[in-house]
Amino acid sequence: MRRVRPARPVLTHFRRLLPRLLRRYFRKGRALAADRRAASEQLHCFRIRTKRIRYVTELYAEVFERELRGVLAQFRGIQQTLGAHQDQSMIAAYFEGRLKKVKSATFKKEYRRLLERSRKRQESLRQAFSRRWRRLQRSDFEQGLLQRIKVAGARQ
Repeated sequence: MRRVRPARPVLTHFRRLLPRLLRRYFRKGRALAADRRAASEQLHCFRIRTKRIRYVTELYAEVFERELRGVLAQFRGIQQTLGAHQDQSMIAAYFEGRLKKVKSATFKKEYRRLLERSRKRQESLRQAFSRRWRRLQRSDFEQGLLQRIKVAGARQ
């Protein structure tokens, strides 16, 4: 298939906008991955940020396929991990609320068990996010991506 030649405004945005968005994204990701006490709300907000950066990247990937190869899979993986973490946060919040309302000792015991299991899954997913992020950093993913964008802009 013949490669699509981007129009000048697309190339300009690709070279200027995307690197700025990516630098901000990675700066926030590094801080969040390093913070073992980051609130679930912060992780959820970063998941939304990841989704947005993935959407922008998907738009550019149609034109700059070679430069962005493999990038979307990384963003999807982060988004999925943080999405599963958010699911567990919502489950934990549900059972915390149920514990306040239920009177039955049997139900309380079961809700506590489910709440504890959800919290353990949450922590496991938080660690999975940190591990995934550390792997990205070790692979120099950010700098490699920014370099490919720079080179692509120079080639056009």
